[in-house]
Amino acid sequence: MELGFSATKAVIGQVFRGVGDNVIHARMKTFQRENFPSEAVRVGTGWRAAYSHDDLWRLLIAFALLDAGMSPSTTMDVFAANDWEPIKVGIDRAWEVRHSGASERRPVLIVAPRALVEKRSSARTEVVEIGELQSLFGRKEPYAPNIVIIDLARIARRFERATKSVESSSKSR
Repeated sequence: MELGFSATKAVIGQVFRGVGDNVIHARMKTFQRENFPSEAVRVGTGWRAAYSHDDLWRLLIAFALLDAGMSPSTTMDVFAANDWEPIKVGIDRAWEVRHSGASERRPVLIVAPRALVEKRSSARTEVVEIGELQSLFGRKEPYAPNIVIIDLARIARRFERATKSVESSSKSR
């Protein structure tokens, strides 16, 4: 699956209901200028932006972080400082359980951004099942006092509905 700029913006708007179209547009342009979510998203004269499935997920997580109050640069730092593969495994698990009733098995992404630390690479991410959250706070090395928890299964459900809606509206044109 690959979507253009407008379709991607529509998906993000449906996943993050209530966020203004102009806000989504401005943030996506900011990300594009920084080659985020990937170098493959080409911009400029003669280039049509094309977002892959992974690009869409990176944007959805980035918008969840923006929604939690992070700046675009801190959001991009979180991605730069962490390996995408463990997050992708969490997304795959979220896709599998998005409609199941096993709420304690829903994967969540935990982000400890450490935005005030000079070395931005200190941002930490981890994917755990929602039922494991309480045990995280009993560790010897606790998370930073501020963390962001992103429910990947909830985003997967909304993402699925949004892409179906965008695809059906583009077919009806």
